[in-house]
Amino acid sequence: MKEQSLIKSFITAGKSAKKFLISQLFVNFGYGVYQVLFNLYLKQLGLGMDVAGQVVAASSLAQALFMIPAGYIGDRYGRRRFIFWGSFVAGIMLIFQGIFEKPGLIILAAFLFGLGFSVLVVNGVPYLSEVSLPGEEVKLIGLHYSSIMIASMLGNFAGGMLSDLLSGMLSLKASYRASLISGALIFLAGNLFLTHLEKGRKLEIKDDFWATIKGISADTEEFSVFRTIFIFSLLIGTGSGLFMPYLNLYFANRFGVSNTFIGLILAGAQGLTSLAMVMGTKVSRRFGLVRAFVFFNLISLPFAVYLGYVPYLSWAVLVLLTRHALMNAGTPLFQALNVLIVDPSRKGLILSLNQATFSLGWAIGGPISTIFYRLGGYPLIFWVVAILYCLGTLWYYYEFRKYSYLGKAS
Repeated sequence: MKEQSLIKSFITAGKSAKKFLISQLFVNFGYGVYQVLFNLYLKQLGLGMDVAGQVVAASSLAQALFMIPAGYIGDRYGRRRFIFWGSFVAGIMLIFQGIFEKPGLIILAAFLFGLGFSVLVVNGVPYLSEVSLPGEEVKLIGLHYSSIMIASMLGNFAGGMLSDLLSGMLSLKASYRASLISGALIFLAGNLFLTHLEKGRKLEIKDDFWATIKGISADTEEFSVFRTIFIFSLLIGTGSGLFMPYLNLYFANRFGVSNTFIGLILAGAQGLTSLAMVMGTKVSRRFGLVRAFVFFNLISLPFAVYLGYVPYLSWAVLVLLTRHALMNAGTPLFQALNVLIVDPSRKGLILSLNQATFSLGWAIGGPISTIFYRLGGYPLIFWVVAILYCLGTLWYYYEFRKYSYLGKAS
């Protein structure tokens, strides 16, 4: 039988799955505007990388603190209304981040954004899985991550272009602010599709939170899964936090390019990543989820190191695009395996542990990036990134190599 395409998977998906996927297009388009402009806005306010690092740390720390409770609440009490209110709070906080000028208020808004966004991040994939037909989960999760990349790509490009266009009519600070608020309003528009969603498949949660944790600790195999995800996500999150929040500053400071060009670069990275995710899903059917995921991670590392040394803008763009596509091609494979190898009642918990630990890594990596930069510049930053990614990926392979495509232990 011919494999069903991702587009056909969307067409045949249920109403609630479609509405959720469409909502994420708006959410990630709006957030894509923020990703390309916010650090540049802080720079225009006269706030340096130290404040940018504190903003990253505040948002990431909030997500790290709340993601595990958010996953448990979603597992136990349902996800659809929780997702709506989390997304709403996050969108409002994006507006405040675009309005405030005092560092303390910006950091507070970033922290509250992290709380709201954590609900959406950890409950989105489990909700999509629960409203999907059996056997559709991997394809719809792959479509979900591909659509996120496409929406972010469009938001990155639109944000850079809009700010440059508005700068001809407004001051530079006002053009950044108007663009950021526009992105936040688009983010909030996604909430219109998060109303009247169906309940997901009912999960039987017999234990309270602490009883669940004790149950995992007592189960040797499940404890090993949760421990592996924690160590892997902490290493990868710290490596990612060292450079991902500052890609716009990397190109602006090192090559002096315009906002439109920065938006185009980041948009290209997201676009190639969406295609790579589709490829990753297909490769996993031949080689398995774990081997495909590990292959994509390891092959991306030389490109990450070279970003610290690349002498020309054109080369930097090509290297970044290749690295970004390869590293993220395995993301849906990683997420799909996580929900397949644990008890259904703990899907939200395993994903929230991954996201919380990854966010904790960003909270660590974001602020200390400036220290590495002062000690050895971009070469040192990207060598540390590669080492952390390599250690995390090898640990993941060692622990999870026994699992097949459908998450069954061989």
